[in-house]
Amino acid sequence: MSDNDGGRDLLGVVGAALLGAVIGAGVALLMAPKPGAELREDLKSSAQAAVEKLQQVAEQVGDQVKAATAQMAERQGPEGEPQEAPAEPEAE
Repeated sequence: MSDNDGGRDLLGVVGAALLGAVIGAGVALLMAPKPGAELREDLKSSAQAAVEKLQQVAEQVGDQVKAATAQMAERQGPEGEPQEAPAEPEAE
């Protein structure tokens, strides 16, 4: 497994959890006996919270992509050619 798979796995888990939370909140709000104005306000606040969480996740993923890009750039030589990895000492 490469280093980048962990970021995708994390993003998938966070995205699934966020989607589940939004769906659950929406169902709970729709099933709760509330007046229309109060229900709309609750839906609006839940949507705003979901947008904020998505922005946080997007920032984290962006940071991970930048770090991975920088790491890959460090591994390349001056002409864009991959450098050979340093030889590891053999176990005796």
